[in-house]
Amino acid sequence: MPPEAEAPSLASQLGRLAAALARPSFSTGDHAALRRMDPQRPDRATVPLQRLLDDCKVPLGDSTGQFHRWALIVHCLALARGRHDMTAPTGKTLDDLNVSEARLNQLLSADRDVLFDLLPRLARRLAAQNAAIDWRPLARIVLADDEDRADKARLEIARSYARAHDT
Repeated sequence: MPPEAEAPSLASQLGRLAAALARPSFSTGDHAALRRMDPQRPDRATVPLQRLLDDCKVPLGDSTGQFHRWALIVHCLALARGRHDMTAPTGKTLDDLNVSEARLNQLLSADRDVLFDLLPRLARRLAAQNAAIDWRPLARIVLADDEDRADKARLEIARSYARAHDT
């Protein structure tokens, strides 16, 4: 199989991005630019963003929409200081952070444009509480090209939240 046909898994892509952002040797200036950028218009952070995506081998294709979706994910990871933990179920972590059911429903029912507002807030909250989360389900929602895939990720988060909230 040619290298361009091998699609790295979302888990490995997020893992590489989070590890790079958490590394003490990651450029302070680049990290600040990624935290301050507007993912829908990453003008001033385009070079550090593209460099990070290239270094972490995140395939973008030619779609500017895909670039902006990955910009949102990187922005959130930068705000959360690279805190990504695949063993910290997203819904449970949201419950641990005392995210209300109403806020969770707002997040899960948000369209992509609203996610560009809500996810950075969540990332800041994670950073403020020094918490890590599994970003995969949230990234699946952001990156999904069809609603079925996004809905599966939403359901995964809701189940995890409900289980944690009921205990």
